[in-house]
Amino acid sequence: MVSQTSVVVLLFVVLVGAVAGENVVCTSNFERILSDDCKTLHRCVWGKPVKMPDCSPGLIFSRQYGVCVYQGSEFDDCGSKKGTEDACVGNPCKNGGGCKPTDDGKSFTCSCTAEYGGASCEKALTIEEICRSRSYYRAAHPQYCQLYYDCSTKYTRVPTYFEQHMRECRYPQLFSEKTLQCENYTEVDCGNRTEYKSACNYLSSRCGSSHCLPCSLRHPSCEGKEDGVYQHGYKTESPWFMVCKDERFVSDGLCPVDPILRVESRIYKGECNSLYHIPKDQGGIMPDCSGLQDGNYKDEQGNSDVYYTCNRGETLVSRCPAGHVFDESERVCREE
Repeated sequence: MVSQTSVVVLLFVVLVGAVAGENVVCTSNFERILSDDCKTLHRCVWGKPVKMPDCSPGLIFSRQYGVCVYQGSEFDDCGSKKGTEDACVGNPCKNGGGCKPTDDGKSFTCSCTAEYGGASCEKALTIEEICRSRSYYRAAHPQYCQLYYDCSTKYTRVPTYFEQHMRECRYPQLFSEKTLQCENYTEVDCGNRTEYKSACNYLSSRCGSSHCLPCSLRHPSCEGKEDGVYQHGYKTESPWFMVCKDERFVSDGLCPVDPILRVESRIYKGECNSLYHIPKDQGGIMPDCSGLQDGNYKDEQGNSDVYYTCNRGETLVSRCPAGHVFDESERVCREE
C-alpha cells in the first residue's frame, strides 16, 4: 500500500515540475521535451510538463533514450537533429488523436479516437469499420436521441428501420452520452440530437407488416398537453383514458362502470365520471334542467328505476332503492 508520505512526495514533484516547466507546452500525454543543450528534460504527465532532475556534472540527456549519458561519449546524440520535441509540435494528429514521437525522434504515431482512423486520424470511420476492431464500442446516434450504436450487438437479420449494430431505448427513455446507456428522459441532455416525445416516433413502435395494429391505437400522443388524465387520443367516445406527463404518454386504462347508475364512465374534467354526470354536449347523457322547475323527473334514457332531480338549474341523477321504480305522476320511487 502506498504511504501518505509517498503520495505527498509524488504530488510535490509533479507540482514543482509543472511550475518549473511553465514555459514548456505539452502537445500529447507521451511527449518528452529536451532543451537545446540537452541539459534540461521535461516529461509530459497528464498533459502537464514535469521537469526531471538534472544530470550529474559531465552528463547530459540522450535525445533518443531520455537518460543521462556522458557528454562526448558514443551515446551523446545531443548534436543530432531534434526529434522528440519537434515531431508532435503543432499536433499533427487530427480529430482529437494523441501524438507519440518515435524513439529516434524523426517521426510520430497517432493514437486515434474510436471514430477516426488513418495515419493522422484524418479519416472518419463508419460504424462497421469501428466495430471490426472495437467490439466494446458504444455511442449515441448522431441525429436521434433515443437511438445508439452498440458493437456487441450483431444482427443475423437487421430489423426493419434499423441498421447493423443500431439499438433503441425503450420509450420514453433516451440515450445518454454521459453514461452511455438508456436513462429516463429527465436525466438526458440531447444537445443537437432530435428528442421525440411521442412513442410513435420511436422506430420500435412502427409497424413492420400490414397486419400490425397502428401505433396510434397503442400509444396516443400527449404532445401539447399539460400533465393530467385525458380521454384516449384515438379511442374516442369510449371509456378509455390516457395519462400524460411532460407531453409524453405514460399509460392508458378503462374507466369503471358506474356501480350505482350502471352506465359507462368516461373522462370528464380530468377524472372518470358516470355518463349521467357528463353534459350531453361533452359526450354524456346528463339531463338538462334549464327551464325546468325544481323537482324530480323521469329518466330520459328509459330506465324505470332511475330519475333526476332539478334544483336551481343543477342536475342530480339517482336510482330508486332495489325493488322500486319511479312513479312519474307522483314523482317519487314506489314499490313495483
